Amino acid sequence: MDGSVSYKPSENWARDWHKVEDWVVEALERSPGGETVSQVQQALIVGTAHLWVGKRAAIVSIYIDECFTIWLGGGDMAEIQQMTPTIEQYGKSLGADRIYIYGRPGWSRSYLKEHGFKTKWVILEKML
Repeated sequence: MDGSVSYKPSENWARDWHKVEDWVVEALERSPGGETVSQVQQALIVGTAHLWVGKRAAIVSIYIDECFTIWLGGGDMAEIQQMTPTIEQYGKSLGADRIYIYGRPGWSRSYLKEHGFKTKWVILEKML
């Protein structure tokens, strides 16, 4: 990890949104949940979601009822990897005892496997 970079949730997501919007939209397009930009923004407004802004990547985490989730991640995978330990610690500081990541199958083959994440569920979908 680059020791000169410190990650923390954005203190003003509305100010930082323009820096990361393309990455968040990219992540939404591949998200299994079908959420919209306005739903992400609403979660940021009410404070259940947190925006993590990197130089080349962004993550949106969400914390509800002691469940901490890396909801969306977009941009440079190497920077997302650098951001993850700080985000895990943040979730723990909120009282979470586990962290979830929902996403496309490729995430289960990424750096996350080496860091103790296990495939827990598979989501299948059929459009009617």
